[in-house]
Amino acid sequence: MTETARGMILNFVHLIDLIGHIPNGNRVYYEKRSQPPFLAMMVDAYIKHPSMPAEDSRRLILECLPALVKEHNFWMTERAAVVTRDGKDYVLNLYKGGITEPRPESYREDFETAANVTDDKQREQLYADLGAGAESGWDFSSRWMDTATSPFNSIRTETIVPVDLNAILCAQERLIGEFYQTTGNSAESDRFANLARQRADAIQAVFWNEEKAMWRDFDLKRSGQREEFYLSHIAPLFARCRGSTVDIMSTSFMNKLLNSPDIVQVTSYPGGFPASLTAAGPHTQWDLPNAWPPSQLMLIEGFAGNPEFRKTALSWAQKWVTAVYTGFEAKNLFYEKYDVNKVGVYGGGGEYVVQDGFGWTNGGILRLLQLFPTELQQSEGERPSAGKTASGSSGLRSAPLLELKNGAFQIQASSLALIFAACAAFVFSLE
Repeated sequence: MTETARGMILNFVHLIDLIGHIPNGNRVYYEKRSQPPFLAMMVDAYIKHPSMPAEDSRRLILECLPALVKEHNFWMTERAAVVTRDGKDYVLNLYKGGITEPRPESYREDFETAANVTDDKQREQLYADLGAGAESGWDFSSRWMDTATSPFNSIRTETIVPVDLNAILCAQERLIGEFYQTTGNSAESDRFANLARQRADAIQAVFWNEEKAMWRDFDLKRSGQREEFYLSHIAPLFARCRGSTVDIMSTSFMNKLLNSPDIVQVTSYPGGFPASLTAAGPHTQWDLPNAWPPSQLMLIEGFAGNPEFRKTALSWAQKWVTAVYTGFEAKNLFYEKYDVNKVGVYGGGGEYVVQDGFGWTNGGILRLLQLFPTELQQSEGERPSAGKTASGSSGLRSAPLLELKNGAFQIQASSLALIFAACAAFVFSLE
């Protein structure tokens, strides 16, 4: 597994060396669209595993650093935007499609979406915004529409500055700084550490909404924050975006987040935590009632690191693991997304039928089992049936999940597999 994890990292490094970023998929027609920049987190997970010799970790850092800097440069030159907030300008980042024609993998769907757009420039921009939505991994969501209730062909991803992308880049900058420190290059280490602090401060200045006690995406068209909450807005906590003005990792700040109306509502569903609190339309699947595994992990892991909130994070992890396991018991499958209103039932919507498998579901569960190795339980009771509208018993004896011998959770793999699977899961965004 160690060799596989290292090989995956170096495959991504090769792609960056080749085209400047990690493409949306490993096919020629995806070259103009990137994946969100999670590679630095993957490298960090690998080198911090206790089984990694220090010399091997340093060697991997030296192999990856040029590519990580090149990827950072791609985002700063090809995906940057100036945001003005309270009279001050901030350089932040957004998604772009890189195309002015229908996506090759969804040509018919995009062509039909643009059927009523007669102006050539408007049609090309629509295609670009569809591509940008696909680049985000959130393809598609009310998040990218003109307003949350606007029709699908109002999509304008390229004018919306997302919280989560900038949180991921904040983590990337912080980690590149740490990697440079390991190599002895203090000047570059200080430069990237400063970039991370500056971005963390910008995240607070641009995205933070004190009234809602939560971050919000920024709308360039309207020069203000978007109204709706999306679960990815918790990403600054997951990415540990500490700035010079606010310590978002402090207990007092995290307590404010925990008691925000958004978190109270999004954690109230029996089968997981929905991508948004806006009902999904016919084209949008990153909305209510769908729960997506990467977002579940971001929420849980964001709070789990503080002992004051570990019990709450455990209850969320228990809810999610129960939903996934209930679905497995019913259908012998893991799915890419789940319905938060029906425990263990897969979600719906979007441009394709629900996918089973599934990399980020498996990886996220493994990570939770590592975070809570003895605390996650299965209760005694009736055999589970997918579709319950409230949390129910699972049919397994009460025991730590790591002790169970069912095929779904029989994990004798190393901790490295758990950490890396969770990080790798984020990289494989839906196409």
